[in-house]
Amino acid sequence: MEGSWRDSRPRLVAVLAGLALIVCAAAASGCGDGESESAASTGALTTPEPLRTFAPLVLVPRDEEHRPVSARWFLERSMLAFADRPECDARPIAVGRTMPELQNDVVDWL
Repeated sequence: MEGSWRDSRPRLVAVLAGLALIVCAAAASGCGDGESESAASTGALTTPEPLRTFAPLVLVPRDEEHRPVSARWFLERSMLAFADRPECDARPIAVGRTMPELQNDVVDWL
């Protein structure tokens, strides 16, 4: 299935693990407050598999109707619109690539 949440799981895990490492590194360094403590003295954790160690556990119920999707999948099926006034119809500014019938010289790809 195109755009399946399973397709983007490895990338999501890598991004979240990277963010966790950045946060841990910032905390261990004192976030630039002038402290010169080493990582060992702050009790920082070192691991040969940081992705496995720091990856969050995401539990999605088996019967969940709306599964997680990638940002690319979402954007390809989205439309960005603009309305001048509340009573005006919204006019598309950009559309996702799965809606080629809405793309023209004025409306660009999202």
